[in-house]
Amino acid sequence: MTGVNAAGAAAPLEARDLRAAIAALRAELELAQERLQRVRDDAAAAVSAELAQMKSTIAALRGELERERGLRDEAVREAHGARQAEGQQLRATIATLRDALDQAQHDTDVRLREAGAAAKDEIAQLRATALVLREALETAQAAREEAIEQLTAHHRSAMAELQATVRALHAQLHGTGSRKTKAR
Repeated sequence: MTGVNAAGAAAPLEARDLRAAIAALRAELELAQERLQRVRDDAAAAVSAELAQMKSTIAALRGELERERGLRDEAVREAHGARQAEGQQLRATIATLRDALDQAQHDTDVRLREAGAAAKDEIAQLRATALVLREALETAQAAREEAIEQLTAHHRSAMAELQATVRALHAQLHGTGSRKTKAR
């Protein structure tokens, strides 16, 4: 009977341990999801900052281009020769600015692709972690079910033994009592 009580007491402990393990796995999954969200947020913020900086640069370049065009128009009025030199200078400036803008756009595209690839890799790792955790949880649940079945079978066996013992004692008690009555 002590073995039955110990087995009965072990089942709630094991269940509690399993619940604690499941809670720990859930917490770890939630942390992983939070890290993924932070990575996504950081990547989005970095891209937004880059785009804002590029827009600011483009606006500044446009402003500078407009100032340059104003200077060119003034130079045209002053002299036809100065106008040709100014025009060549402006075309060189525009080409330089366009090259710089194209390079900046290319750099931004590369950074975006790298950030996207890094985010995809992290997502893949998190999915793999979630799958491993899910499999571990299923294994733990199967082990718990098996332990409960074993405990139930052990309990039934112990109960059967106990009932057989009670019947045997009952038979001895009744057999001994009837012999004493006949002996008198």
